[in-house]
Amino acid sequence: MPDDKLTAPGLSRRDPRYPAAYLWSHAVGLGMTSRMMARVRTELGLAYSVGAIFRPEWNVDGRLYAWCGTRNDAAARALTEMIEQLQQALLTELPQAELDAARERLQNAEIFRIDTPQKVLQRALDLELYGLPADF
Repeated sequence: MPDDKLTAPGLSRRDPRYPAAYLWSHAVGLGMTSRMMARVRTELGLAYSVGAIFRPEWNVDGRLYAWCGTRNDAAARALTEMIEQLQQALLTELPQAELDAARERLQNAEIFRIDTPQKVLQRALDLELYGLPADF
């Protein structure tokens, strides 16, 4: 299965638009219930794995990454569908229910970012290094 990637400019974590963009990318491209997974994998059966996510950096712009694990003969159609899902999501407002579901998944997963003393310390060091408040 090839692992094709699609990349576009993103935002830094300091950008005031970042929280909305991060939530958007989870609703559209990350997780088993995302739009991209529902369409490309579940409805069309074109991919084993598919998604898109903003990968933020602390002090420089991150990127929007998209990926797809598919068969060679399905790669072109899968990529076309992925681009279509991204375009539709950019050009229309996402329903509140989709955003709420993505927000809940993010909140539930947050505990795993600080579930060991090492992760708590790393988070505190990152925030201090980049001059961000403790509740960032």
